[in-house]
Amino acid sequence: MRFKIFCSLFVLSFLFILSSLTVGCTGGSTSGELVFDSLRTDTVIQFADQSEKPAISIQMKFDYARSGLPEAVSAFNNSIVRLTPALTEGEVPFAADEDNILRMMQTLVGVLSGNYRSEVAEAFSNYDNPEEIPWLNYEADYEGSVLATVGPFLSYQIMAYFYTGGAHGSTLCNYLVFDTSKNSVVQLGDIVDEQTRPYIAELMANKPLEDMDGRSLNQMKKEGYLFEDAVLDLPDNFFFTSKGITFVFQQYEIAPYAMGLISVTLTWDELQPLLPEDSVALTLTQTEQAS
Repeated sequence: MRFKIFCSLFVLSFLFILSSLTVGCTGGSTSGELVFDSLRTDTVIQFADQSEKPAISIQMKFDYARSGLPEAVSAFNNSIVRLTPALTEGEVPFAADEDNILRMMQTLVGVLSGNYRSEVAEAFSNYDNPEEIPWLNYEADYEGSVLATVGPFLSYQIMAYFYTGGAHGSTLCNYLVFDTSKNSVVQLGDIVDEQTRPYIAELMANKPLEDMDGRSLNQMKKEGYLFEDAVLDLPDNFFFTSKGITFVFQQYEIAPYAMGLISVTLTWDELQPLLPEDSVALTLTQTEQAS
């Protein structure tokens, strides 16, 4: 997915975009030592001054840590920044220690707008008459939000929708679990190990899913809903809630587009006997069961 526009309009448009980024108060929601707010932008960059089309529409809203212990604020906001390259085709336009969410959003707008500029320029090079060009309206919508806090763990979601022409757009949904007691992101290896992973993956693959009429992933694969070569291993994309751990497969990861995002929640009761002794979630399972 590539986004692009002409350079002469890009400079003026980009300056407008940066000036449109504003803080939207959320009422000071809190989690542990962190207090959250939101940053938003909503702008349309037109390809030509005289026409509303083609254009790229960019919308963003990100929850971020506004205040709290400085090291916690910096670590949490940096974890959000590190999650975004997956939403820009793997491009990593940020410094490793970047923790400024406003600057991150400005950079993302620059990446999206620059790519769009290049694509439209390439499209125009293939036509003698610009009026012969198909309309090239693109969309890029990002929303980053705090989903849940369970014990010291804070779950965060970035939902991104892209439309770059064609029959339909694409949706990505990436998650992170932030450990406020350690100011670090929880990795899958912090929850399971090589011995326990196969058993938890089997539990996930055989769990009946309500939104799939009670079918499990294994049943769906046998019935042709999933790709024949789909690997039903635990994905690195997951989040914590009071119910348990939800694992999320992206569009096209194990199934055709029509299946959308596929998620499976394993409850704390189901997970407890299968987690290794050093799992960061083991104590959490016991705490949630007692509550």
